[in-house]
Amino acid sequence: MGNHVSPSEPQFDILTLDRVVIADIDGDNRKEVLVNLSPQGPAVDRGSLLCLEQSGKRRWEFVYGAPKTFGGRTFEPGYVGRIVRVAQNGGKPLLVTVANHHIWYPSQVAVLDPHTGRMIEDYWHPGWIYDGVLADIDGDGQSEFLFAAINNPGSGLGHAALGVLKIPPSKAPARPALEAFPGLTGGGELQYLLFPLPDVAKALGQLPVPR
Repeated sequence: MGNHVSPSEPQFDILTLDRVVIADIDGDNRKEVLVNLSPQGPAVDRGSLLCLEQSGKRRWEFVYGAPKTFGGRTFEPGYVGRIVRVAQNGGKPLLVTVANHHIWYPSQVAVLDPHTGRMIEDYWHPGWIYDGVLADIDGDGQSEFLFAAINNPGSGLGHAALGVLKIPPSKAPARPALEAFPGLTGGGELQYLLFPLPDVAKALGQLPVPR
C-alpha cells in the first residue's frame, strides 16, 4: 500500500471526514469495508481508497487524483481522500468519493464502480470540498451530490460555495459557459452558488470555510 498513514493518525482529523466506511456497497447483502489511506506527504505517495471484502480479503484499491493543470497552474498528484458516499443510479450501486489536494486546490470528485474500483467519471473543483450529502435535489427520483466547498483559485481568500452534481456529473444538462469568469467552477455542475466573502474573514484574513 506504499507509504501511507493509518486512519488513526491525528492528521485525519483535519484532512479526512470518512476514515472508514462499513456498508453493503454493491447490493450483495454482504458488508464491505472501505478505508481511506493518507499519504505521508505530498511528494511521497498518493492517497487511496482501499476496499476489503467481508472476509477481510482485499478487493481493490483506488488511487486518488492525478497531475492536474487547473486555472493556469499545474499540481502534483498529492491528494487525500475526504468523503465516501454509497449512491444508487437507476438501481445500480455507485460510490462517490472526494479527495482534496494535500496543500492547494483543486479537489477531485470520483464516481467509482463498487465491484472493481474502476473510475466511471470524475469532476474537478477549484478549491477544497469540505462536506457532501446525497439527496434528490431536482425531484427526478435519483440522488444528486450536494457539496459545500471553498472556491479560491485566484488572488484573495476566495468564497464559500455550494454545488450540485448529477451522479455521474455528465448526466447534468449542458449550461452556457461563464465566459466572464474563466476557471470559476469545474464545469458540468447541475447548480452552483458562490457566497459573498464575510467581513470577519476579510478582517482576520481567514479563509471562508463553510461550516
